[in-house]
Amino acid sequence: MPNMGEEFDIINFFNPKDRLNRLPYNIALAIFLVFGITIDFFIEKFERSNNVNSFQVTLLYLISIALMVAFICLLIRRFHDRNKSGWWVLGLMAASLIPYIGCVACLWIFIEPVFLRGTEGPNDYGPDPL
Repeated sequence: MPNMGEEFDIINFFNPKDRLNRLPYNIALAIFLVFGITIDFFIEKFERSNNVNSFQVTLLYLISIALMVAFICLLIRRFHDRNKSGWWVLGLMAASLIPYIGCVACLWIFIEPVFLRGTEGPNDYGPDPL
């Protein structure tokens, strides 16, 4: 089993190419969740205060956008591990905006990368990351 530090050296958060297995993806998902909740807390706190510093709120929104782009890149890499195109991510995100269908799309965009194993051996997107 590879050293965890070696696996995180491989992760490039803004690289949508190659493949990513479940363990580093799930750890990154937990980290992104913590950062997202923390940033949302501070945005709410700054927007409710009387002396709002627009620079701080703007900076937090920019950090949120960067985190969202990084997460989408990781999600694309995870779909590559399942031998699916990154366009599936865009399609499922677009489908999540449609009433009723969106619930199924959101559920699937969570279940597939978190729980389902990637294809064994090399696939169209590179060698097996395990």
